[in-house]
Amino acid sequence: MNKDSTDNVITKVIDVGKKFYKVGEYRKACKMFDKAVMLAESYTEDQLEKLRLEFGLSKRCPYNKNTLWHPQLCQILDNRALTHEKLCNFEKSLNDAKTMIELEPYNLKSYIRYGKTYQFGMNKCREAYLCYSKGLKMAQLGKKKYDICPAEKHMRWIKAQINFIKPSLKNNKETNNTASNYKKRISEDMSINRTKKPKQSMVQDFIDILPNELLCKIFQNLDNRDLTNCMVVNSKWNRLFYFFPNILFSKKSLNLKSTTQIRNLNSFINKCRTIQPRVILNINQLNFKSVTAVNEAKTLALLFKTFKKYDVIKQLILNTFGVSNVMLLEFIRDNEWSENLQKISIICQYASISNFEWLLLGLCPHLKDAEIIYQSFSSNRTIKIDERLYGSFTSNKSFESLETLKIISLITPQTSTEKFITWNGPPKSCKNLQTLIVAGVSLPKSFHWLHNSFPNLKTLHLEKNYNSPTLGDFLGFIFNNKLSCSLVKLTFRESKINRPNVVFSNFQQQYTRASSESNDFQASIKIFKKNLSHLKYLDFYSSSITFDILLIVLKNLKTGKLQNLNLGDCPNLLFNTLDYSASKEIWDLLPNLERLYLPKILGLSKRTLENFLIRNLHNKNRIKILDLSFNPELKGADVWSLSTTLFNNYNIILDKLILNNCESIDPNTLTLIKTKGLVKEIESNYARAKWNVFGVNSYVL
Repeated sequence: MNKDSTDNVITKVIDVGKKFYKVGEYRKACKMFDKAVMLAESYTEDQLEKLRLEFGLSKRCPYNKNTLWHPQLCQILDNRALTHEKLCNFEKSLNDAKTMIELEPYNLKSYIRYGKTYQFGMNKCREAYLCYSKGLKMAQLGKKKYDICPAEKHMRWIKAQINFIKPSLKNNKETNNTASNYKKRISEDMSINRTKKPKQSMVQDFIDILPNELLCKIFQNLDNRDLTNCMVVNSKWNRLFYFFPNILFSKKSLNLKSTTQIRNLNSFINKCRTIQPRVILNINQLNFKSVTAVNEAKTLALLFKTFKKYDVIKQLILNTFGVSNVMLLEFIRDNEWSENLQKISIICQYASISNFEWLLLGLCPHLKDAEIIYQSFSSNRTIKIDERLYGSFTSNKSFESLETLKIISLITPQTSTEKFITWNGPPKSCKNLQTLIVAGVSLPKSFHWLHNSFPNLKTLHLEKNYNSPTLGDFLGFIFNNKLSCSLVKLTFRESKINRPNVVFSNFQQQYTRASSESNDFQASIKIFKKNLSHLKYLDFYSSSITFDILLIVLKNLKTGKLQNLNLGDCPNLLFNTLDYSASKEIWDLLPNLERLYLPKILGLSKRTLENFLIRNLHNKNRIKILDLSFNPELKGADVWSLSTTLFNNYNIILDKLILNNCESIDPNTLTLIKTKGLVKEIESNYARAKWNVFGVNSYVL
């Protein structure tokens, strides 16, 4: 292997080692740095001289002319020393730092690494103080003799550590006497061994004074980084966290990504249980976001076994690549601590299993919020399980606590014959459920599952459900069947836009007949009005709705109740053909509308805005938010005319005007509108990919 290829390999090996280190795989990172050291030491003297010149260095080091080394060797040793420190191999970490000092005695970073291992790894502050002092003097000497200027941030850091450690030493006399015995050995060998324990500090530690309850409250207000630093102050502080581990968990999120992190957590918890066998862990939120599909199932199994039955974990968030819903069901079944869960969010693969969601909810009787997102099919799509192993999910107490349920599939069928993920509704009533979101799956052919299953449902969101009933079917169902719930927020978005005569013919015929004939049909209109009477939010984005059907719905709403309306991306709503009288009829039914969303409107132009918006808004209308995003035909002059008319004629100042991806609008026009005070806030992102973000995990990982 020639010099150039070897140099490229070293750089790549260092990069791989750094990536392993970032995800917590310290053993793998250490192996990479070992290989990098071997490669760096494989160069001949001639190759090293040429390489040093390429790096902008002299052929020979001015203060060490008898030795040649790779320009990146100290960097590799520094990385390996840090990795050894993470693995608690402190002697190896010290050896690497010592080698760095031997090669570059005027490099301040070498002394920082040496001192950090003593200070934070081995809790030997006196030895760290001597290392920092020696490094500071050598850096000053290097600057004087060889014009080697240390980095300013390194100088500030090492001085700060010296000032931090110095007060903990008993007095200047003791420090100087002890230092004199160590300095000689540092300069000769840098092999500092602790001969006897330092005497007790004159400064009294506040954890000796304050009661444990107050200490726990103080530490709970610190972030994770500060808590990690507190654990390495001294053995007394470290022991406090083992006695009270909930300081780390009770008000914070526990974020895990790798097997190494879970093993470290397991080791910490086992040590806590050794000190206090019946310690009860109280974890607010447990997050696991997989970085690789390799050994993912084993990693999750270890995570679930880390906790005991009596531990309390309130929220569980899992983001996986190759783990199926059946695997997760088995993990949860075999670990009884899941009984205490209040919220759960899962991103996993889908394997066909009947009643999966309800089996899961049956294992977690105290669950309030459940979110299940399928991102791909499992290789084993159909799996049969014995439901008797999971107990009866139709027991009286099942689903009593459930308030929010989200079932979302991100899998897009490639062909019309491809099998869909099906959702058949609940096996029994969920009396406390308030929010139901079902998206990307296949629903039953009718909506009878909605009839009496959710007596307290407030929000219903049905979006992009394949091979499922249409909006016309839904309106026909609530026209003929009285719901047990009072919907406040309704969202119905279709996966396929059909012709109006196909979607709404039956519903329109029923409504027309009921409006003109017998009392039996009049009763259906009363049911329809009752089902819509509490609606404040109506979203028909990307649906087959027409203006005729929209008018029917609005006429049966409770007057003045509706506050939010979304009519975006509805191809059957032809705004450019809507005359003034028709649009006035719509606006007369919306006196208290506050938020109007009109993204992706076919043919939206100045004339459309004039007929539908400007001429119909009057003093009774108080529009606060207007969304006109993804309308390429909309011009800056149109938006200026709209905002000035609302302000001058109706004294309306929009709280927010949303104009994402409207390419024809000049940013200067928007700036002028805001400067004039016509709009309080304008959102304009020209690079936004799409208006609707479908199926995103509600939790941030």
